Formats: sequence, C-alpha cells, structure tokens
Amino acid sequence: MSKKRFFDEHIGDALKRYLSSDNKKLSDRYLESKIKSILETKFGTLLGSYTSNVRFNRGVLLVTIQSAPFKNELLNGKKDLINLLNEELKDDYVKDIRFS
Repeated sequence: MSKKRFFDEHIGDALKRYLSSDNKKLSDRYLESKIKSILETKFGTLLGSYTSNVRFNRGVLLVTIQSAPFKNELLNGKKDLINLLNEELKDDYVKDIRFS
C-alpha cells in the first residue's frame, strides 16, 4: 500500500502563496524586514546611523533621514535605489521611496 502525501509543496512556496494572498499587512511587514536587511547589507552602518525609521506600506518605502545632506544624496539616487531593492527582492514591490 502506498502512502498518501498531503504536502507536495515546498515550505518556501507555501509561504509565498500565503503572503501573496489577502494578508497585505503581513506581506508588507515581511517585505519591510527584507528591505531593512537589504539596506543593512548594501549600506552597512552608514544608513543606520542617519535613519531613525524605515516603513513599507502598499509599495511605498518611507524612510526618515536625520541628515539633510544624506537625504539629498538619496533623493538624487532614488531611481537607482528603487531598482536595487526590486532587483534584490526579485520583483517590482517598491514603487516609490519617500524621504522625510
């Protein structure tokens, strides 16, 4: 007699399916943590020392910057930063970045 397999789906695929369903708030929080991780990896402590808050909501990344010159530099490279994040996330999740 053969065993019946109930779970033919990998855990990663199941999580992606779960996060992409009606759980937008959970999905945004998951993406927010991934984005924070990517920013730490790419910018190191530089970004962490000048930012006080990073939030992601409905495709918009909200970053609170404490330094005006650093904020200006990020504004100039906004498109590149969006492309970098979407490339790392392997999809077009980040539509816009707002600095305050």
